Amino acid sequence: MTQPYTYPTNQLDKPEALLALVGTFWENVYQGSFPVQSYLYARGQLDAQLYLNTLDLLASVSRYTVPVFRKENWYFLELLESQRNLSDANLARYIGTHAYQPGDLEYGIPVAGSMFSWNVDPQLVDVPAITNRITDPSLTFLNGVDFLLEKNANNGKTSLTFRDDPFADPLTPIRTLLKDNKVIDRQAGLWIYRGELDLNTVYEQFGYALGVHLSSSEGYRELINAVFDGLIDGGSSLSLDRLFATVAGVDLAHGTEVVEDIVYEPNTTLVITDKFVYRFNPRSTIVPAVGDTIRKGDSLSDALTVFEFNRGQLPPDLRALAVGEGLLGSGYFQDLVFENKVVPLVVEEDVDGYTKVSFEVGGVPADAEAFWADVHRNGVASGQTLAMLLDQRPASARTSQPTAMALPATVNPLGFLTSNLFRDNLFVVKLRTASFGPGALGMSVATLARRLVPPGQCCVVLVELVFQDDPVTLDAPGDDLRPGFTESVKTFTGTAYQESLPYTLIRESVRVRYHSGQCL
Repeated sequence: MTQPYTYPTNQLDKPEALLALVGTFWENVYQGSFPVQSYLYARGQLDAQLYLNTLDLLASVSRYTVPVFRKENWYFLELLESQRNLSDANLARYIGTHAYQPGDLEYGIPVAGSMFSWNVDPQLVDVPAITNRITDPSLTFLNGVDFLLEKNANNGKTSLTFRDDPFADPLTPIRTLLKDNKVIDRQAGLWIYRGELDLNTVYEQFGYALGVHLSSSEGYRELINAVFDGLIDGGSSLSLDRLFATVAGVDLAHGTEVVEDIVYEPNTTLVITDKFVYRFNPRSTIVPAVGDTIRKGDSLSDALTVFEFNRGQLPPDLRALAVGEGLLGSGYFQDLVFENKVVPLVVEEDVDGYTKVSFEVGGVPADAEAFWADVHRNGVASGQTLAMLLDQRPASARTSQPTAMALPATVNPLGFLTSNLFRDNLFVVKLRTASFGPGALGMSVATLARRLVPPGQCCVVLVELVFQDDPVTLDAPGDDLRPGFTESVKTFTGTAYQESLPYTLIRESVRVRYHSGQCL
């Protein structure tokens, strides 16, 4: 857990303590202690920064403690007056509410107004405060009150937007820039206190070995550790759970704990245990209740749910499972869907001399017919059809092909898969995007699970997407019989399935490569 920053941290933050260390010789050279004390404090700040850099260096040796960002006690910020309001923060963004007029807004042209924004170092990720000088500042800007730091995800630029123009404040240190004895610009010099810089330390130290380069964050470091741990331990369930937890931006249980309280706030939901406090998206559903005991690696919200079928159990909230090409083989147009519901078992007697059974399977009808034809044909070839496996008669009475009386009347398609085929070699990870946390890395990193899934195991990822209702514009007041709006229905019949394609739709290409080497 991150410890809060305290000031003063050590003797380097106490000018009077530094003054006592140098003795009294300076009294014969300087009048008063202020010059010496100021010099010692400034030199002490350099040493304090060197101490922080040394701690970061030592922490970078381990992938568990490698710092995500570099902490700078003091960072000099230079702002040019000519660059004011040229950042992306002053560009208009269309959100569906602006009525454009000729000459109103132009693409790529900053909006003229009362904003005071500059493009700054893109490595800056956090700026708590800005002052006009290091010692005894008379002007202080606070983040979220006097300025905002924003990063454009599209082009990587970082903008710093002030509420008031710093050039208009007489306390801001400003110097005039001259060229050929003419004023060409003005420059403001300010100091960022305890800022954080993104130096890609996690990637430079460990992420490069995996070929995974993301924006620096706590989740990115946890992702790197989860993948490394999975490669070392052979792909344990905990490593996979940690990987998908970074996808969803949620925390797993740190250890064996007892849930003491669950607090619902407007912007977050808190799960308070006897050891930690976990934060979740307010739209997520919390799995444990107050008084429950959670264990290391448990998922605490519906953002991440893992279904394992090692005991043949069928979770009620797993409504269906689509079996794709990787499990069906070739020759199918789309996936086959096995739903979690009870359907009748269809029995056909004397098909190639055997009883053929089938049940409802979602997907393209031609695929379903081909699937059951393959199942029956393979059963006949092996001398043991699916109907023979479902025969409920005693072994001594199985002298003929089973009829409908000897077979179950109903079957659960998904339950049939989980109990017979996927019981020991498949698990399902369900991700609910509406419950993702603010630090979610997204589905792009979920492909790393391919490196961790052990041989003979299959991981199926179900993603529950977020949907939004379409707004309805009322044209007129409604009444008990007529609504206040009108709507029209449009249909699309879609394209018909075809067994063959015209040769004009097929394109082929040839790639020639030259390989040379020496055989030993």
